[in-house]
Amino acid sequence: METSEFAADLRRRVREARLALDVASAEGDFYAVDIRTGELDSLLRIAMEHNITLNPNEALVTGEALVTGGSGGSGDDVVGPGGER
Repeated sequence: METSEFAADLRRRVREARLALDVASAEGDFYAVDIRTGELDSLLRIAMEHNITLNPNEALVTGEALVTGGSGGSGDDVVGPGGER
């Protein structure tokens, strides 16, 4: 898979997982919320490891970091849960 294809697929998976998290949360399904949160954490970790930036609408605050649509690769796109860099 080409890098751009990899990034596009990862972004798609993040959007799908975020939607599933929103649905689980709205339904009060705490087990599914836990599963989807773990899935998103994993996907965001992969994005950070591969310097793939995400649209801020795709970003999710986790216990570790928020990945946003920064410049990529410089670390400027990773913000801690309290907003610190």
